[in-house]
Amino acid sequence: MVNMRKLLLFLLDAGLTLFSGVVALFARFGFNFQEMLRYDESILIYTIVSMVVYVLNGNYSVVWEYANARDFLLLIRGSVISYISALAFFYFYRDVVLPRSVGFATFLGSMILIVLSRITWQWLTLSRKGRPTEKRIMIIGAGDAGVSILEEFEKHPHLGKVVAFMDDSPRKIGRRVRGIPVFGPIDRTMEYVERLGVDEVIVAIPSATKQQMERILGSIDLKKVKVKTLPSIRELMEDRVRLSHLKDISIEDLLGREEVKIDVRGIENLLKGKRILVTGAGGSIGSELCKQIAKMNPEELILLGHGENSIYLIDEFLSENFPNLKKKG
Repeated sequence: MVNMRKLLLFLLDAGLTLFSGVVALFARFGFNFQEMLRYDESILIYTIVSMVVYVLNGNYSVVWEYANARDFLLLIRGSVISYISALAFFYFYRDVVLPRSVGFATFLGSMILIVLSRITWQWLTLSRKGRPTEKRIMIIGAGDAGVSILEEFEKHPHLGKVVAFMDDSPRKIGRRVRGIPVFGPIDRTMEYVERLGVDEVIVAIPSATKQQMERILGSIDLKKVKVKTLPSIRELMEDRVRLSHLKDISIEDLLGREEVKIDVRGIENLLKGKRILVTGAGGSIGSELCKQIAKMNPEELILLGHGENSIYLIDEFLSENFPNLKKKG
């Protein structure tokens, strides 16, 4: 399939280059077919030279579905080199002549048509994947990382559409980055989330400190919009930002500090075979403590609390799920 795709593009480029040459002859000589036939061999040679250059230039080593501006510059470079190579050939091989105006028109026309063909190819390929999702994305941070994330969504429109940037920089607020408006400051994130109907917020500031992340997340209502973040700058060093780097917000992001690791095995060794008293056992925290302690095989669990009904409910839960647990309530 890949080789067939390359062959199709190769034949397409050959046809577009030959077509450009024919149109150039019409533009130069009108319908004087007798004069045009004098240069048909020249157009054929120009096409052959161009195809050799296109292959050597790497025109067919690009996955055009995900092409960016640099890849399109590759096409332009190939067209320029092919034109120069053709001029050199006709300069040294005097038996065949190509009028300068025809040669330049062929070069210009083929370059434009080939670039347009890749744009169309990219559009058709992405269209076959389905229409873009309705998910609307907001990126916090209009810097390099934010722009890289925007480029990734532009290549994969079925994953979502970026509708806004949020930033604290007065230099960026009110302007546009790659056509996307920049709002701010970040403290007003929810205001623009509701105004623009945003479904997902991406925090694209890998250099943000814990304090900065705490402030950013504090300005977002996590019940109303989904939030994803990028890893730290250390994790992204020497690697271009991609959508695969995005992650859901972690407990460290919410707490503003490192997550405390609990030594579950050590606690189990401490409680196993002991008589444990839990005060406030009917409350939300107390009842959860009772459930966790019950898993650690204590000798006896004593439930103490003010609410008779709440103590009854946790006692029933423990009796049903831990029938061998000895307890008092």
